[in-house]
Amino acid sequence: MKRAPISPRVPREGKPWDGPLAEAPLVFVDLEMSGLVLGLDRVIEVCVERVENGEVVERLESLVKPPAGVIVPQTVHGIDDAMLADAPPFADLADDVTRILSGGVVVAHAAPWDVAFLEGELFFCDKPLKIPGWIDTLVLSRRAFAFERHSLEALCGEFGIERARTHRAGDDVAALRQVFAKCIDVLEPRSVRDLTGLGPRSTKVLAELASRCRDALAQETPLVVTYRVPGKSQQKMVMQLKALTGDEAQGFAMEGYCVTTRGRHVLRLERVISVEAST
Repeated sequence: MKRAPISPRVPREGKPWDGPLAEAPLVFVDLEMSGLVLGLDRVIEVCVERVENGEVVERLESLVKPPAGVIVPQTVHGIDDAMLADAPPFADLADDVTRILSGGVVVAHAAPWDVAFLEGELFFCDKPLKIPGWIDTLVLSRRAFAFERHSLEALCGEFGIERARTHRAGDDVAALRQVFAKCIDVLEPRSVRDLTGLGPRSTKVLAELASRCRDALAQETPLVVTYRVPGKSQQKMVMQLKALTGDEAQGFAMEGYCVTTRGRHVLRLERVISVEAST
């Protein structure tokens, strides 16, 4: 995936961000777009679902007719020009979308993309809105689970979540809510703010990664390590582990060298996405 189009935002203090998660109005959002170029590509399907106290209180799902000249490829979502011919333009949906969003906490997968395109469409409608912050289930899943991949499709496979259609807004929101619930069960947040930004990974994931490192040390086998570098996309290397330092209180770090370059590396487990035995 391309680098996120907008950086995380820090919402003001107070509710809903600093109140209990159970009391926060959550707005689950998924958009389908003609592409990922802001200003050139446009939203072609939207689903926003507001949940309060565990119940859906308002919902909007609709195809969206883009402006003339926008090319709609079918390779990802299967939506074509014929399906959009009688769909409303985003301007006709803007008031309803804004109302559903009002005062709620946006939850989305790879949220910066949905937020950027949603704000863009509202700007084009002369109804500008800056979303103060969001919860990104892509970030949450990386904090909560030691999976190799964290796309919505991959997570549905890991959790056995069935979707009638992939890359369609309504079905993706339904899957998004289930993934969010799985993450919450592991992370056990005290407030909504605990789920914003990058934050620490769960002790369960760190313990699992540390256990795999100890096994590799005992067997003297190399590991395929996937890790995050600040400001860059994730990296991968085959690493011969030489030591695992630290503990659950201080944080773990894995020390070793890259098998191909022989370069020495020290990686904090907070930044390690996955470790797998090398074949």
